[in-house]
Amino acid sequence: MQKWLEKIRQAMGKQPMFWRWLGILLIFFGLVIIWRAQMPISSPTDYENYGELNILPSGEEMDLTPVDLSGIDLTSKNGNWIVIPKMGVDSAIFEGGEEMLNQGVWHLPRTSTPDQGGNTVLSAHRWLYKPPDPRTFWNIDKIEVGDEVYVKWQDKEYTYRVISTEVVTPDRVDILRPTKEPILTFFSCTPLYSTSHRLVVKAELVE
Repeated sequence: MQKWLEKIRQAMGKQPMFWRWLGILLIFFGLVIIWRAQMPISSPTDYENYGELNILPSGEEMDLTPVDLSGIDLTSKNGNWIVIPKMGVDSAIFEGGEEMLNQGVWHLPRTSTPDQGGNTVLSAHRWLYKPPDPRTFWNIDKIEVGDEVYVKWQDKEYTYRVISTEVVTPDRVDILRPTKEPILTFFSCTPLYSTSHRLVVKAELVE
């Protein structure tokens, strides 16, 4: 027993040095945690935080100007397609589950189609690849009343003209409701890098 107590005393004699170093380490890690907490999680130019957006070579600046699609010929497109020159959108329209958003513009199930009239509803990611990618609605905030949208559906071409834009909350499912008149509704998240709201664009059929 006496030898055992002696070992405890020896260990206790070394304890102050141990606790001193432990305290220094705890202070160091505490400062690191505080520093990290004060750093911004993301910013509009912090693309490395957004998965596939991190594809630019180091030092390369991003050109966010919409691609000029004024000369696009829909007759050369295969399948259902949408072109929105003002937004730089030039994408196939995909049908199926929500996972189709990773492919391009998605036609929401149980909404109408251009050949049936009513309310055709489309959606796309605001960002997913290097912006502005023609498969996303990166530039949806640039769209204005009067801008034209071109859709090819079942080998027939349709031209729509934007009549309104509106920012709504995600629970506004009324934007999916059927309409008597032929309307094209498309939307995406807003503001950029946020899912708090949706920017909804409505366009009427002109031909």
